[in-house]
Amino acid sequence: MSAADAGKSGGSAGMRAVTPPTPPTAKAEADTTTATTNEELRRTSSYIQYVEFARSRRRFTWAPGSGKAVEDWLYREFTGDAPSPSTSVLRFVQSLGEKGRRTHSTGERAGGDDKVTNLSCSALPNLSVKLTFTLDSWDNNIYNQPLSDPLVILSRVIVDSHKLLGKLGVPEIQFYNFLQQIQTRYMHSNTYHNSFHASDVLYTLNIMVSQPVLHDWLTPLEMFVMLVAAIVHDVGHDGFNNDYHNNTKSPIALEHEFTSPQENNHLKITLMIMAMPSCNFLDYLPEGSIGRFKEILVGLVLGTDMKNHFGLLGDVQCLIGDHGPDFRTWPRTDDTFMKLARFLLHCADISNPSKPTDLSKKWTHNIMEEFFRQGDAERARGMPISPMCDRDACSVPLAQIGFINYIVLPTFKLLAQLLPGLEQPALGNIIRNLEYW
Repeated sequence: MSAADAGKSGGSAGMRAVTPPTPPTAKAEADTTTATTNEELRRTSSYIQYVEFARSRRRFTWAPGSGKAVEDWLYREFTGDAPSPSTSVLRFVQSLGEKGRRTHSTGERAGGDDKVTNLSCSALPNLSVKLTFTLDSWDNNIYNQPLSDPLVILSRVIVDSHKLLGKLGVPEIQFYNFLQQIQTRYMHSNTYHNSFHASDVLYTLNIMVSQPVLHDWLTPLEMFVMLVAAIVHDVGHDGFNNDYHNNTKSPIALEHEFTSPQENNHLKITLMIMAMPSCNFLDYLPEGSIGRFKEILVGLVLGTDMKNHFGLLGDVQCLIGDHGPDFRTWPRTDDTFMKLARFLLHCADISNPSKPTDLSKKWTHNIMEEFFRQGDAERARGMPISPMCDRDACSVPLAQIGFINYIVLPTFKLLAQLLPGLEQPALGNIIRNLEYW
């Protein structure tokens, strides 16, 4: 994406230090015969990556006056505690329950006499408007299609390609209404966090889940929630990162208790739309699936807070260390699925440097302009300007080099172990983009 794929939670005002992930205890280091818990392994892995970054940055030649800002941004953007749902989000999650579940075949609520309005598919979009690319190339450009806003059509085409609505009993009209509502709540005034970014993340994640080894491993419900999470993961984003909202005590920071305000707000908007009778496809899911859908969705969207980066990588590294890179040999638990799914969505979210250079440059321009607009707002408020947000001082090439070297490249090397079929297109583009910058 750009020096910033991290536009969600980036640098905070001021120059306060960021506390690194907790290192392993001395006892854990000394007692090699004691079985280490998965959580300890995750923390250890995160800490090792943090230390390696700290060491390697000393060998990096920064341009005078630019290095501190890039270093500060990388520390603040990609280290921090794992996010959690706010009280506001939890209320919405609890309000969407199994009771009143509808059946697609009868249009009646399961366990009740309250009938829903008969739905007509006449309002569905004309899918004869074709995308100008297929769904199987990593290098496709989401901008190269005939639609002014591709999110609804692309979402329909991708979900239909896996026949997920039929497998799960979800009516087309309910899901289409949901997509329309989501699309209208992406802010087109944003240069980066808009429906084109959501479309690109969806497209990229679909390439991953379409790899035969992963496609056959996922259940239809799991694949469906992953794709929905990509569609909604930045809905309502206003172009300012989490630290800006927290520092200005914005309404969403206050509502979500200063905890991942953007990600929690994306969830709140999504759940509010799902609660609309015309958009509530949850009611039609197989019995017992609604709770699982909500659990996965909340975990995935919260996982897009970039401060969770090292934790996500650490989880997957631990699983590879214990069971090898073939995830089909991993324990098939909800926890294992969640760790892999969060990692894959994160990969899609920071994938812009893994795309062809001309496209990657366009994403870079878009995200940096959004960063600079935040810097302009901070300057107007008399606040310290966040790292990478000062249009008069930021070095875009240095930001990209740091982002690729320390965040994107290690992430996609890990992805290549899981999905070897993506190694050449993704890593090849990353190396070429690194050389460009």
